[in-house]
Amino acid sequence: MQPGDSITGQSVWDNDTLALFGQATWNLSERWNLTAGMRWTEEEREAALLTENFTTAGGLSSLVAIPSPPAPPPLRSLAGALAAAIGNTFVDLSNIPIDAKLDRSSNNVDWLLKAAYDIDEESMVYASVSTGSKSGNFNGVNGTVDQREFDDETTQSYELGLKSTLLDSRLRVNAAAFLTKIDDFQIQQANPNGPGTIVGNEGEVEVSGLDLHIDALPLPNLTLSAGGLGPITCRSLIMCCTPSLDPAEDLSFCRDTNPILVWPVSTPYRPYTLPSTSGSNGPK
Repeated sequence: MQPGDSITGQSVWDNDTLALFGQATWNLSERWNLTAGMRWTEEEREAALLTENFTTAGGLSSLVAIPSPPAPPPLRSLAGALAAAIGNTFVDLSNIPIDAKLDRSSNNVDWLLKAAYDIDEESMVYASVSTGSKSGNFNGVNGTVDQREFDDETTQSYELGLKSTLLDSRLRVNAAAFLTKIDDFQIQQANPNGPGTIVGNEGEVEVSGLDLHIDALPLPNLTLSAGGLGPITCRSLIMCCTPSLDPAEDLSFCRDTNPILVWPVSTPYRPYTLPSTSGSNGPK
């Protein structure tokens, strides 16, 4: 780089979102209830992106021309190939100029269906299935014109759980097993054309695991809380396969035979409260 080298840019964003949603619960009997919900979302996004490079450095192209003294022909050929492949100067490598107006629209319908059964007045079990969506957008800083846009991310989630408040409300135990399938997963990845990162879509990600949370009140002013997630299994082509694999190959075996298995560590939480002179409690 040379003094005065710079990258200038301007981005103008315009987003419009319209949504309708509702949820209702039906008491089928004294113990059974059914909950259903739906959300419709329409979104319009526009982005006017402009970046320009300014550099006084000769860069690799100075070796392609006939300098004084002249560079050896092999070096001139190599410099020309590199300049065409990765950019002429460091500024060129750091930023791909763009002057484009991009627009995209999303129209998604997501829903929830949940069945719950009251075991007694203190405990209930439930099962639910739901869908969700995360709208796409544009990369505002890095990437070619074709790489600027990324698509919507959609999910389908399944959950089976227990919620209970026991021992005269002195013990609360919540547990759940879950499975979430994500299509067109939005992931931040290295920019293939230079420094920085871009957001793109991966084909499919699958996450499953167990969730446990316990709250206990052994003494009037002492609350003990503990919880954890695990084991969590994540199946993903990007997360489970090495970058050296040929993208043209069938990588389904990575998802099926090499899942990531994680058992997070949970730190117990022990808040203690003392009555104040005004009669209110506060954490100590």
